[in-house]
Amino acid sequence: MEEKVKLQIRNMKKHYKNGDGVENINMDVREGEFLTMLGPSGCGKSTILRTIGGFLDIDDGDILIDGCSVKDLAPENRPTAMVFQSYNLWPHMTVYENLAFGLKIKKYSKEEISRSVKRGLELVNMQGFEKKYPGQLSGGQQQRVAIARALLLKPSVLLLDEPFSALDAKIRAQMREELKKIQEELKITVVFVTHDQEEAMALSHRIVVMNKGVIEQIGRPDEIYNHSATEFVCNFIGDINRLEENFLKASGAGLCAGVDLQKHCYIRLERMHVNGEVGGDAFQIEATVKNMEYYGLYIKYTLEAGGQQLKVIEKNSGKPLYDAGEKVTVSFRQEDIMQYEG
Repeated sequence: MEEKVKLQIRNMKKHYKNGDGVENINMDVREGEFLTMLGPSGCGKSTILRTIGGFLDIDDGDILIDGCSVKDLAPENRPTAMVFQSYNLWPHMTVYENLAFGLKIKKYSKEEISRSVKRGLELVNMQGFEKKYPGQLSGGQQQRVAIARALLLKPSVLLLDEPFSALDAKIRAQMREELKKIQEELKITVVFVTHDQEEAMALSHRIVVMNKGVIEQIGRPDEIYNHSATEFVCNFIGDINRLEENFLKASGAGLCAGVDLQKHCYIRLERMHVNGEVGGDAFQIEATVKNMEYYGLYIKYTLEAGGQQLKVIEKNSGKPLYDAGEKVTVSFRQEDIMQYEG
């Protein structure tokens, strides 16, 4: 059965007076999908989110939700709700009043508001905080209330603009888990903006990687990571080794028909192995350990081989560690090399 498309963006363009903006944006978001827009600061991801919500007018193209154009609708008339980084709670209202405000505007009865607010607080584990004011809450608690307030409006598409960026790492990880659980329970369509790769990988069904106002790649997290479509995506996502020509020749990879020395060649850190079991189709090269970092779950080595430095991540399997100065053998396979036109 074909999945229903909830949100469509067609040939959308938005430029600011300084020349920044987004160009030729085309994408479909499926019903119940968690789609994340990822990229460096200023790449245009928040611009797209704000055009979906109606907070920015577009210069060209169209935005459709459930097949209907919303590009000329004001934010309050669109079937969307937005959660901002800054929470945007009314400080003079209690938690209950903050959650009830939008429902009152929609003419809900007192009984409906009471039931909805109770349900919203249960969703975000904030029962018992009804009479608190935002100033009495932590950052994580305020963001929970902001998310609950958005969900109570029952939007067709929930928009989140870096909602966890002001939180510390531990609370941030907890909020990620809670948001994913809520999204899966309600089966709501979410468009999420972040510059945090780990966040994008952990939360998303698909990721849109952006750079300088254009879409570089749309795909599942594993596709983005293992099969980066462009050199920018390859370098932006995760850690990577650039394999120089001398290294490729010294390891024998440069003599392989599948490796083009005229292209820029890269390999993920965990795709190289230190003194590991080697199959017949693996390339090998001697290396010197320059540094070893022990992280418990894994070990990160800095090596020198073939005239260049490499980083290698090894899963902690309990085998002996290698200290600076030791000689080791590094092995890797041709199919793990990503190649891009220079």
